[in-house]
Amino acid sequence: MPRMVGSRGISLAIAMACVAVTACATDRAPARPSGAGVNPEGIATPDSPAEAPDPRAEEPDPLLDEAGSYEPPPAPGDPLEPANRVFFAFNQRLDRWFWSPLTDAYRFVTPEPARRGVRRALHNLNSPVFFVNDLLQLRFRDAGETLGSFALNSTLGVLGFFEPSKEAGWKAREADFGQTLELTGIGSGPYVVVPILGPTTVRDGLGAAVDRFFQPLTYLLGLGTQLLWGGGAGLSVREEASDQLEALEKSSVDFYSVMRSAYLQNRDQELAEARRRRHANLALILPDAWLSPPPENPPAPD
Repeated sequence: MPRMVGSRGISLAIAMACVAVTACATDRAPARPSGAGVNPEGIATPDSPAEAPDPRAEEPDPLLDEAGSYEPPPAPGDPLEPANRVFFAFNQRLDRWFWSPLTDAYRFVTPEPARRGVRRALHNLNSPVFFVNDLLQLRFRDAGETLGSFALNSTLGVLGFFEPSKEAGWKAREADFGQTLELTGIGSGPYVVVPILGPTTVRDGLGAAVDRFFQPLTYLLGLGTQLLWGGGAGLSVREEASDQLEALEKSSVDFYSVMRSAYLQNRDQELAEARRRRHANLALILPDAWLSPPPENPPAPD
């Protein structure tokens, strides 16, 4: 019993001495700087240098929302995307099996100068559509220029294969009924992919149907000839853009989304050009006080 008491007394004395030494060491140790680091075990390391704050940490990322998650840029309105993708895939197969081989054959048998003449002739034949829509959009100067260009190219230019109107400083000022509807405040509506015909919007699709009534050949040609003419026009357009489309498809992860964005951006530019030209035409005949401010988009070359 005395031996047990003595052992306990010795142990208690040793413990009290350790506590005293630890307290003295703590009092003498320098205070840890505020910038001291922390090792992986979570213990403060006073000798670690303070890390300077990263100035970029205070800058908010514009692509992150308040919760810190990625916020992609808004996509174009496409509520009909599931159906559009089905029709887009159909058009792609039709292009691969029919239009692409036909384009290659057309290029093989027709030299480039002749293909350019065909494109000019088809563009000239659409001048009546341009003329009517120029008038509807109050672009009276453009309408006169389009009419003069059509008359000159259809006679001296052999139905438009050549363009003597350029020598006179005239050109057909393109306009369509979709633009006319937009200038009256009618929205575009959803993006639509039409089988065989390709991308459009609800408004522009209806506008293209109305434009057929402004085309005199609609009343002069039979249905079969109109289909042949429309197919030839489509082939000419396909041939002109074939190289760009092929390169774009090879470099695209989602070709549908790329084509949708390309169409909508190009259409926005055409609509902006129509607004700019209407303002420029009205400025020739109306006082400045009667006109709204000009569009902010940069003027396109004439």
